[in-house]
Amino acid sequence: MSSDDVASFLDTREKQKTFEDTIKRLSNNTQNGIQKTNKNFEDFCKEYYEKTTEQVLEELKLFKGDKLDQKTRSVIQNWINWQYEKGILTSTIKQRVSRIKRLLRFSRVKVHFEDFEEPLEFSAKIKEELYELTLQDIQTIFKLTKPKPSQC
Repeated sequence: MSSDDVASFLDTREKQKTFEDTIKRLSNNTQNGIQKTNKNFEDFCKEYYEKTTEQVLEELKLFKGDKLDQKTRSVIQNWINWQYEKGILTSTIKQRVSRIKRLLRFSRVKVHFEDFEEPLEFSAKIKEELYELTLQDIQTIFKLTKPKPSQC
């Protein structure tokens, strides 16, 4: 009998630990961000896979090694693409991807995004081209605002 097969009272507390317990020492803003990310991932799982987050994570745990990395990358990339379809900006998606790692770790899905054979793909950030306002632009703005006459 290996040490993995031994039932221990030490495991009892660990099994009762919730995800919320693992993040409760973080700032309120960080906790809120993580909870919103988990909700977003839950919405994705329901819509895309027609499964709960828990079911998707349990399915991932069936795989090992390179196959686990491939499947996890596929799920995360599908989530990224799904968010783009919803109009979410790249900066927000990248934040969410970094936050979802906590949930994966808690669920015992061990994966390092940096080690994926193919990196996760994000759309390029769209930068607004800035330009100086001309005198004509300023005059046009003032013409359109039509200030109310002052009452003296």
